Amino acid sequence: NLLELFIDTERTVGKHSIRAECCKLLGYIFKEKSLEEQNLNNFNRLTQESPDLLLKFGMLYVGDLSFVLDESLQRIGEINTQRNRQVAQGDSDEMYFDQQNSLMINLERVSSYLFIFQRYYEMGSWLTQFSVDFLLSSEIRDLFTRNLNYTLQTLLASYAGNPQANQANNGAFSPTNLLKSVLRVYLNLYKRNEFTESIVSDTRSFDINLFLRIPVICQKNQLLNGQELLEWKNFISQLQQKIQEK
Repeated sequence: NLLELFIDTERTVGKHSIRAECCKLLGYIFKEKSLEEQNLNNFNRLTQESPDLLLKFGMLYVGDLSFVLDESLQRIGEINTQRNRQVAQGDSDEMYFDQQNSLMINLERVSSYLFIFQRYYEMGSWLTQFSVDFLLSSEIRDLFTRNLNYTLQTLLASYAGNPQANQANNGAFSPTNLLKSVLRVYLNLYKRNEFTESIVSDTRSFDINLFLRIPVICQKNQLLNGQELLEWKNFISQLQQKIQEK
């Protein structure tokens, strides 16, 4: 069972890389049309027979999302600092090479973290088509929605709207693919009242203007189809209603 493997790696060195592979395999299973009914039945059975397993998986999954995003942003900040730092006059060759070595290490780590983060959200975009209750449980709902909002905010802050610049290179990290997965998670969950309430209650990252920008970006880069764009507009209406009710 891939969910059990995901949980059992908690004390394993390199657990995030292992879990990213679990997410990859789960994503293949969840998006396979011929398995759609079987997947739905399996999650219904797990919800009834093993709710604790689903909750534990959800808590680890969301916890990893927060950790990997924070680590990625921290490394990116360090990289920017290192790139902007000029070698002081008189610095030794040894100091210069130490700085370059540190930069390369951070580049490698941030590339790995971002790719893992993308794998997690790709799987989540398919998972939330079949089962949402455990992700919206009181134990993890707010942490999950804060991560969603923060991810959307971070992506749109750096997203230039240039599909060529944001495409994956040989299967590597792609902001465009990550954004597509994040948007589909929103769409899979927005009809749940507790989800939209949690979204607008996020005082750190929620900004309705970010959600209003999405249709233009999607139409330009073909991130969502026509039906999904209509659903997104309904989602925006629900968010605006929640804001008025606050």
